[in-house]
Formats: sequence, structure tokens, C-alpha cells
Amino acid sequence: MIGAPTKEQAYHFALMLASGMPAQDAIVYFLSPEQVAADTSLPRVMMAQWLHSEEVGQAVLALQRAPWQTMDPEERIRFALDKHYNELRVIQLRPEDVY
Repeated sequence: MIGAPTKEQAYHFALMLASGMPAQDAIVYFLSPEQVAADTSLPRVMMAQWLHSEEVGQAVLALQRAPWQTMDPEERIRFALDKHYNELRVIQLRPEDVY
């Protein structure tokens, strides 16, 4: 069992997600190359555990400043647009996506 992230790891993981980085890319920053080489399924398993952890949920909530359900429509639109634009920016910067 990999376990839940620390509060600091959860914050940094949530920050990467908020900046538009896909979770499967962000999680490898918390693993050594040796760990990944020893078990290639480790990033996928760890990502699933972290995305469902209370620590990451709290960090995401802290970064978005309010639960989605309590945001007014303007706040939801602003948050969704910011997230979408961040994700587009990261996709555009990925070398494997450049033709």
C-alpha cells in the first residue's frame, strides 16, 4: 500500500493539477526513477489513491477557495474557464503533441 500523501505533498500535487498538468504527469514528480522502474504500475496506483485522498481533496478546496456547490454562477464560470485555459496551455507545451 502506497498510502496517502502528506499535507505538503497533497498541496503541491493539487497545485500541479490546478496549473493544468494531467494527474498522470504530476504524480511521477513524487516518485524516483528507481521506484517506477521497479513497478511500472506504481504511478497509476498512486495517482488513483492520491486523487481519492482526503488530503488532496482539502488541498484542492483550499486552492479553489470554495466548494463548487457553494460558488455562484459567475465564480463557477471563472473557475472553469481558468482551469480549462490552464489545461490547454499545458497540452500545447507537451513535446509529444507538437507536430
